[in-house]
Amino acid sequence: LIPKPQTKRTMVATFAQMDQAAESVSAIIAAQIIPCTLEFLDRMTIHCVEDYAKIGLPLDCEALLLMETDGHPAAVAEEAAQMEKICRDQGCLEVRVAKDDIEAAKLASARRTAFSALARVAPTTILEDATVPRSELAKMIRFVAAVAKKYQLKIGTFGHMGDGNLHPTFLTDERNKDEMHRVEEAFKEI
Repeated sequence: LIPKPQTKRTMVATFAQMDQAAESVSAIIAAQIIPCTLEFLDRMTIHCVEDYAKIGLPLDCEALLLMETDGHPAAVAEEAAQMEKICRDQGCLEVRVAKDDIEAAKLASARRTAFSALARVAPTTILEDATVPRSELAKMIRFVAAVAKKYQLKIGTFGHMGDGNLHPTFLTDERNKDEMHRVEEAFKEI
């Protein structure tokens, strides 16, 4: 029903701190850029996805953003350059542009395989939706990490940051009653 975009550019930006990735998203949205994809993966999710799907994701970072823009070639080039600059201004480690459609499809699969990859780590996987204003993403990322530490739980976080939707995913074992109690308390807080 809608013609395919003339072109698409897929990029991955890596960050030493999760806050930097979240702040980059807020800055991209504030710059009135509407990428077709703006996905976040934290360190745990990156490692699980790479172990599971062998995509070639960088493992030397705390977070990454998968960004795609599509449309008219000139608009795509401009938006991609703006997003790269924003990420660099926020202190990203690297921005990698997919060299072709095959690499772009491979990188895009990282987000689609996140839940499956995390689900392999523990007997019980519980995914939650946490939607916040995009200006509050960094605060929410810090909060989820603090809750995981407070309750001594494994939580992998990924999501579509472009609309403020995060998926804190608890990796646990429902047979462990003490741990499940901590999961329930952590869920309440989140």
